[in-house]
Amino acid sequence: MAQFRRPKALVALFVAVAVAGCTTSSSDTPTGSPSSTGGSVPVPPVATTATTTTKAKPTTVSTDRFVRPVITLDGCTPSSAAQGTGPVGLFVHPRHHQVPTQLLATTRGPIGLRYAITQRFPAGQQPPVTGGSDTTVIAGQPVHLVVTDEGEGEARWLLPDGSEAYVRSRGLNGEELRGLVAALSPRPQSAPIAAFNLTDPDRTGFEIIDETANLHGDWIVTRCQFADGETVSVLLLRGDPVFQYGVALDRPTPPEITVRGDTVMISGAPPSQARAAVASLTDTDPEHWNTLLESQGPSPELPAT
Repeated sequence: MAQFRRPKALVALFVAVAVAGCTTSSSDTPTGSPSSTGGSVPVPPVATTATTTTKAKPTTVSTDRFVRPVITLDGCTPSSAAQGTGPVGLFVHPRHHQVPTQLLATTRGPIGLRYAITQRFPAGQQPPVTGGSDTTVIAGQPVHLVVTDEGEGEARWLLPDGSEAYVRSRGLNGEELRGLVAALSPRPQSAPIAAFNLTDPDRTGFEIIDETANLHGDWIVTRCQFADGETVSVLLLRGDPVFQYGVALDRPTPPEITVRGDTVMISGAPPSQARAAVASLTDTDPEHWNTLLESQGPSPELPAT
């Protein structure tokens, strides 16, 4: 498996749109994940048993929905756009979208500040985890586990049946990620979504918010450019929460997350620039939008920035 991509500086400012009209407080945000203006998005309650999970959608504050969004920052000229729909692979498995994937969020704050994505891959695809400075032992099983200074974590290990468990987290320290890994119990392969159950949700403070066996959704990216060549982009994500927050976590740096209606927006730009770009969004006319799409050219895949 490819190693965890440690965050790197963005060449172009990147803004992504998260849950509708809400943002997280920068004072409570870990390094690299400031929030937009507005109130926090509360974690919706979810009923979880050993075998079932009740889906909970992000709280909706506004029903506004952009169709042909452009950034209207002063001095920043709309330069290109792209849009798409379909399956999406995450992290170090970009070609795998038909795998059990879950969104786990803390019950102690907004989803965008502290959450994790779990995935389970078929047996025989990865070698066993052995040794190394990033290897620890959890419940007698060697686990590759690392947490960066920016608050992004990764854990992977082989399950007894040979399948691979993979977790990517945001806002958790090393001990919290260890506790979450220890609380994950693999479901039978015959389960409709053969992911994990949480054996001790009260102790970990996490809930299973959403899950799927086929990760897919809709996305729009819109860009503008300043005279000096600096580019600002806003990425809008629509679909199930596990798709939205999974894509938000699969960024070069932990992005700022905002929600408007059914749309999730994420931002890796400086907070003031990100907020201004998101706040400036407005729909343009079909002719202008088509021109921006043509400037991008064919774009069948979700862009990295």
